[in-house]
Amino acid sequence: MRIIRLRVKIQNLTWLLAAVAFLFCCLPVLTRPAIGAQDIDVSTPEIEAVRASLTWRAESLFPLLDGGQIGIAYDGMLKIRSTEGLGLRQLAMLHRLVEEDNRDRLALYRDIALANGFPEKVPEVQAIFADSWRARAAPGWFLETDAGNWVRK
Repeated sequence: MRIIRLRVKIQNLTWLLAAVAFLFCCLPVLTRPAIGAQDIDVSTPEIEAVRASLTWRAESLFPLLDGGQIGIAYDGMLKIRSTEGLGLRQLAMLHRLVEEDNRDRLALYRDIALANGFPEKVPEVQAIFADSWRARAAPGWFLETDAGNWVRK
């Protein structure tokens, strides 16, 4: 009886040691991004400059997003929804802000793909950010569905 208990304890210890060895050897591989996966937190001076530009412009965009004049399109880009009630000066500002922000968004996606060594993966980076922009949208902002309809978050 005592021999059987000792064998069971040794077997359990062997399994435990094998599991620990597996974790120490394979965990770094399992937690590392897959080959070809994009690290969207990568940082270069170009990426930081674009992020700063997006952050600086956000203060001007929030009232337009809150008011429903612009929304977040299905692809994560900004889109003008309504120009109703805007004067010429406000309309020009609206177009300028949306164009500049979309230009920066595209530059950000390109720079992140380049920094990761996969310049052909810009659409993948854009899809990741599109999901993020839409998820972080404030309640009341308009989001475009894949079918092209606008819904309020």
